[in-house]
Amino acid sequence: MTIQRAQALSLLALSLAATLAVAPGCGDDSADGAGGSTPTCGTTAEPELLTITERSPEAESLVANDAIVHRFRIVGAPGIIQNMQFELPAAHTAGAPIPAQLAFTVTQEGSDLVYVGAPLTWTTAPGRVEMRIAGSFQTDDGCVYAFPSPLFAYDLDESGEGGGGVGGSGAGGGGEGGQGGG
Repeated sequence: MTIQRAQALSLLALSLAATLAVAPGCGDDSADGAGGSTPTCGTTAEPELLTITERSPEAESLVANDAIVHRFRIVGAPGIIQNMQFELPAAHTAGAPIPAQLAFTVTQEGSDLVYVGAPLTWTTAPGRVEMRIAGSFQTDDGCVYAFPSPLFAYDLDESGEGGGGVGGSGAGGGGEGGQGGG
């Protein structure tokens, strides 16, 4: 059990390679006009929470432990978040993901970014999956953002047979996500 936990934690040092830079500008500094204004946005002490929608699997759903695809949208994203580090809090009982290296494709849709993970399974089912993204992220202009926690929270069915809510309802349908911000 200790080995599974250590293995799970080591895999969570996820590097999300991206080609877009963090967008300059955050907050509402347009009233001040151009030049030298300080944006009003999150700080290191109080990061601004990113608005996350279209999470899949949906929160508190029961999911078959077979080819689970994690998906979320950052509404009005300040830029592509690089070097996300996933953590598994104590409530996580589903072991480590297979494959161990989490990989996401990032697609820009207007001012939003859609992250779609490669399919995975967990080593222990039935079980509880809770994943959060550690730390905060700072843009070039000093704005600091954080993800809501947990990012994913759902229960695993012990086989690939049952469970509703894998695809979930909602405004999905974003396509296969093969081409994107890389």
